[in-house]
Amino acid sequence: MQEKIVEIVRKKLYTASIMIMKMNTKGKTIFKNGYLFKEQLFTNNDFAVSLKLLVDKWNPSYRDQKPLGYCWSYKDYKEVRKHNKIAYDRRVNFINSLSEGRISEFQKDIIVFLDKFNFGKEWLNTIADFILSMWLYPPMFNFLVDENDAESGKQKVLLKLNADTSLDDIKEGWQEIQKQQNNLYPAFKKRYFTKKSFENLSIAILDKKERACGVKETIDPSTGSRQEYKAKDMDIAGSIWDDVEDTSVVADQRRTVNLRQIRRRFKKKTT
Repeated sequence: MQEKIVEIVRKKLYTASIMIMKMNTKGKTIFKNGYLFKEQLFTNNDFAVSLKLLVDKWNPSYRDQKPLGYCWSYKDYKEVRKHNKIAYDRRVNFINSLSEGRISEFQKDIIVFLDKFNFGKEWLNTIADFILSMWLYPPMFNFLVDENDAESGKQKVLLKLNADTSLDDIKEGWQEIQKQQNNLYPAFKKRYFTKKSFENLSIAILDKKERACGVKETIDPSTGSRQEYKAKDMDIAGSIWDDVEDTSVVADQRRTVNLRQIRRRFKKKTT
């Protein structure tokens, strides 16, 4: 009898391991985070009590509700999506019913709870849904994508990694990261650099230095007298590209046009 029980357990463990291996990174992250939550809920009394206090405070009528349960309880993903939608609608309606001060309090209570038990802030909506609907759908990303950089006052996409965040987590979440970057456009722009970019920047700096010199003095070779002379764009181009082989008038004109284009682009960036 005991041997049969051991064999059944082994088969279940083997089946579970195969199922995990077939999951994509998101599925594995949800599974892992679900294990983390369930382990804390049933082994850490402080965690369970703290979570219960949040439920009592923000959803005192939860006893009259039918819990939506755990996402892994449903084999059909359509059911999971259906319950996600129900939980989401409840959360949105609940938040819309609160004053601004109460919304901040609700968020702060959950963040304090997460910080206390070393959970990342990517759990914010998950815990909110658990409080309001008794629904657990763990985060599919093991990091937080944050587009608000309050410390610097600038908008940037920030990645807040957990201690166990892996490279696979980042790769799987890259689409979400890019989505946040696109949402910040034009306040947040991607920059593309090439070898030509550096060359043009150097030319723009040299051009600015040449023009900052203003009027120069030259000596007339025939009379030996000093004369004031203001450098023209072609002169500046000649001094910048002083090591080129083609010194024809046509080549000088082409380089002058190029210089003016670089100057205009540089001016747009500095104004």
